[in-house]
Amino acid sequence: MKPADESRSAEYVSFGNIEERRLRFFDAALRAPGIGDPSELGDKIAELIRLPIGKRPLHTVLPASIQERLKPLDSFMDQAQQRAMEMNGFKDLLEQRTRAT
Repeated sequence: MKPADESRSAEYVSFGNIEERRLRFFDAALRAPGIGDPSELGDKIAELIRLPIGKRPLHTVLPASIQERLKPLDSFMDQAQQRAMEMNGFKDLLEQRTRAT
């Protein structure tokens, strides 16, 4: 996206190339070692299924090669997502329960 008034971009130099910087970050992350291992997804799904109810994360970052880099963002987004769900009346969807038999 570009601003309607291109001259305004000069006033926000640090944001002027944010899309390019974001794409470079993810491009580098996607080229990291281990990124092409499709078995990691299956292994992670099995690991999540084995976790006890109440211990399963709201979301999981894959591949493992970028988890450490994304940990601060992931933590922030997790909190923001939980807060947004609570504010919108969906707090009950965050609770993990066993099915009634």
